[in-house]
Amino acid sequence: MAGKQLRLNSLGRYAKKSSTLVLEEHDHCEVPAGCGGVVLRWRNPRAGVPLDIWLYTHSDAGEVKLFFDGMPITTSRLQVSYGAHIFALSISHFPSSKGHLILAAVYDEEKQLHVQYMPPTRKLYHILSKADGSWKYVTAQPENDDWLRPGFDDTTWDGMVAVKPQHGKQEGHMYRLQEMQNLGAEHLGIKGEGGSLWLRKNFMLQDTMQSGDKKEATGCPPVY
Repeated sequence: MAGKQLRLNSLGRYAKKSSTLVLEEHDHCEVPAGCGGVVLRWRNPRAGVPLDIWLYTHSDAGEVKLFFDGMPITTSRLQVSYGAHIFALSISHFPSSKGHLILAAVYDEEKQLHVQYMPPTRKLYHILSKADGSWKYVTAQPENDDWLRPGFDDTTWDGMVAVKPQHGKQEGHMYRLQEMQNLGAEHLGIKGEGGSLWLRKNFMLQDTMQSGDKKEATGCPPVY
């Protein structure tokens, strides 16, 4: 019995590997004493990736609601499958003179902490706010909720433009804002008068595991 108990409680009990799954950090915590913990999980890399989502608007903006494929986003880490998707936002008040937003949805395997991937996938994805015509908006409320979903025709919507940010009361977030800008995310605004705003961004998340090369997610609309 003693030998059996020793084997069950040895470190070898946790040395597990998988040919199809990756072991990654799911969450972690830190306490003032300097110790903490980390929650690990097994994930199927063929099913998609967890995107860390960072979104900031000017402090004078009204209520901001962020949606993914028609559903409200309630977490900053979103599990996203491969294929065509959409981020959508509604902002109850977007001030014309100071209005701006910046968004980054990021997955970078090499920056995940505390754990070594088994096997490594070497994936990198960035979905960034850009004044490239793919971030589309209107200031008149859409007739129904179809605008929240992929496949909606937004060809008549205006494209957001790059603006100089005015951070207002968000100086405490300057480190994250600078990191987003270093990735290439741009602060976006609108043309003309401010007011309520409805915004869409289509993107395609492609599985890059086959090539083994680092590639960014494309910003192309869902055409499949």
